[in-house]
Amino acid sequence: MPASYQATVFRPKGDPILNLTNSRGMSRDEQKTLLKHLQHFNDQHLSDPIDNTDKPIAGLLKDLKQRGLLDETLVIWGGEFGRQPTTEYAKGTGRDHNSMGFTMWMAGGGIKGGVSYGETDELGSKAVINPLHVKRMHATILHQMGLAPNSLSYFYNGLDQKLVGVEEVEPIYDIIA
Repeated sequence: MPASYQATVFRPKGDPILNLTNSRGMSRDEQKTLLKHLQHFNDQHLSDPIDNTDKPIAGLLKDLKQRGLLDETLVIWGGEFGRQPTTEYAKGTGRDHNSMGFTMWMAGGGIKGGVSYGETDELGSKAVINPLHVKRMHATILHQMGLAPNSLSYFYNGLDQKLVGVEEVEPIYDIIA
């Protein structure tokens, strides 16, 4: 996806992106009208995030459990990074990436249910209880798939590279059932 669409909220119906690039000769009033329409679409999309994510994922987990598949299916929910808890720009228009404190969760696949591992500081800026590198998450996933995380390697650029890095990495045993 082109960088011009970063952080674009997709529309729930019709074309997923409402492109607001002004055509030549577009007046400010026409632009304002388009922005009001975009706000309307965003309000529709963000009106109840529970309906958009929580209910569908709860339905997936319930369905897997009812069919006896949750024990052998590892469900992973997360992103590549978190967001800073404060705005980073002069006008308060956005939040920067945060690799020091973010949430991911796993269910099924031999992971203990109802366990929370780690906490951030009171602002959510960085992990302060049980901080760990994302490589430990990768090692846990590989371990739960029946693979030896520290033995998996691939040849690249003249060297054997490990999927979890050069140093030995242990899975997060505290969350494994």
